[in-house]
Order: sequence, then C-alpha cells, then structure tokens
Amino acid sequence: MRTFLVVERGNVKCVSSSGTTQRSYYTKGDAIRADWYDEYNGSVEVQTSKGKIYLISCSGTVIRTL
Repeated sequence: MRTFLVVERGNVKCVSSSGTTQRSYYTKGDAIRADWYDEYNGSVEVQTSKGKIYLISCSGTVIRTL
C-alpha cells in the first residue's frame, strides 16, 4: 500500500492510498511543507513557517533541527 504525507492546518500526517491516517508526525500547527527524508525508514523532513527544518524519525522524535 502506498502512503503519502499530507500537511493539513499546519500539521503533518501520513495517509494511506485509501485515505486512512497511518501516523501523525508533526502537530504544532505551523508546518508549510513536508517531504520524505527516508521513506524506507519512515523519517520525514518538515519545514515550518518560521524557516526551521526538522528531521523527524518514524517514532515521532526530532532527530535534527536545521
């Protein structure tokens, strides 16, 4: 099954191709962009409205702030 990242109201979540939410990655409400950092391992790169970029692991912890 294919999964996609969706930015909705500043929050980032992973949604399956059937439309069900698999996981929430970022819930602070100021995300403007999200990309897979490593899709195989499930890590995500999130850019906020303030310009910060967070690398978030599959468990939801911030690995690195740029």
